[in-house]
Amino acid sequence: MTVVTVLVAEAKIAPSSFFVKCGEMKIRFDQKKFWNMNYIEYKGKTICIDKPGAHYGTVIKFPRIGFIGSGHTENEEEKIISLDLKSDGEKINLRNLKDNAVLLGNKFTLIRKSRIKNIEIENHIEISLKTITETVKLRSDKKVQLSLMYNFMHPWNPLIKYMAKLVSGEIITGNSYETNKFYVEKETEWLAFYSDKLRIGVVSKLIKSYKKTKNISRVWDRNVYLKYYLMSFRMQEFPANTAVVFKMITKLFDAAPDKWHEKAKIIGTGRFQSY
Repeated sequence: MTVVTVLVAEAKIAPSSFFVKCGEMKIRFDQKKFWNMNYIEYKGKTICIDKPGAHYGTVIKFPRIGFIGSGHTENEEEKIISLDLKSDGEKINLRNLKDNAVLLGNKFTLIRKSRIKNIEIENHIEISLKTITETVKLRSDKKVQLSLMYNFMHPWNPLIKYMAKLVSGEIITGNSYETNKFYVEKETEWLAFYSDKLRIGVVSKLIKSYKKTKNISRVWDRNVYLKYYLMSFRMQEFPANTAVVFKMITKLFDAAPDKWHEKAKIIGTGRFQSY
């Protein structure tokens, strides 16, 4: 009965699915993923997929329980508190939207508040042309033992290449080989993904992180997609009455296969005006 009540309450917040479209970027938010992003398209091409098990946003793994959050509903469902959306500064009444409505604008800001166990989460997602800015603020009124936390999950299109700049300054590269293995597994300044077929790339740069945990970038070759995670709080206690904040900026770019490394490095070092 509790689950039914939660779902009914959530259904009143927004339609089951809606899109925001900025320039040539189109992003869908879905109720089934508790209004996390669930699809990203650029120039009519799918760059971040929607498949069962391919989740976005934040998920937390608890000892003896497992994963909770985003599309992980197998143990317990994340509880949505509120959802607010603005288009070019004007608030959108989500309850009035039809399913699969497409909203047009130059800048969207979505604020999503939720709770997983004792941890309150506030997601700020800003979308403007070729840029997605994600900020996650977490707080708990008591200490919570975690197995791990993932933020900024993105299931990128399969058969793509990746490049990462580690905090040590080293740059590493690799390809998706449908191996179902983990790659990178290091603290990074930024990561880039690129598709020869689509001739589209993305750079995700970590802008802010919680310093009392290791922030490990993990890339998982899942055969049907190449998944990115920012992993933290591995076998660690989440603090009480402390603001834990993470922020990542993802930028899209166009490039020929022999130019993508160069463009990704320019974006990763912050020279955004140059691409």
